[in-house]
Amino acid sequence: MPQVYLKIEIPAELEPMLKAAIKRRTIEQCITQRMQVIYLSKEGYKVKDIVKEVGLNAKTINTWRNYWKERVASIQVSPDDLRDANRQLQTKLYEAFCDKPRSGSPARITESEIARLIALACELPENYGYPVSKWTLNLLSCQAKKMNIEISPAHYGRVLKKRLTSA
Repeated sequence: MPQVYLKIEIPAELEPMLKAAIKRRTIEQCITQRMQVIYLSKEGYKVKDIVKEVGLNAKTINTWRNYWKERVASIQVSPDDLRDANRQLQTKLYEAFCDKPRSGSPARITESEIARLIALACELPENYGYPVSKWTLNLLSCQAKKMNIEISPAHYGRVLKKRLTSA
């Protein structure tokens, strides 16, 4: 049974932008590879040829060809704002090649618990009956467990570091 190829089309206003973006060195390599897949597909290259040219596997190439078919329709600019049309098209073109958002696991520690953990770190350990003048991550973690907040010493350190650097 012959393989049916997905016909890839690139709107005329996007093709020069796509060609220019592929040559740009400021775009992440994964995005550039995806752009090459679409451009080579439009040029009539078969999947096996694209595999050799770009260095991705056939499954990934087919995935991005399918994503392009889904996403190309969303790359349009409203005609009433033609001043920024070029920039908007470039942004939407780039977004079409980005990964879909991933859910990840939900946070196990709430913002109010994080606030309590930071407040604990700001207090003296002597106030909680520890015979030391400075907290260690192990002591903070133990005290957090007494406050019904399950957190490892390493994670406590990451929470504090993140809050200190973002403040």
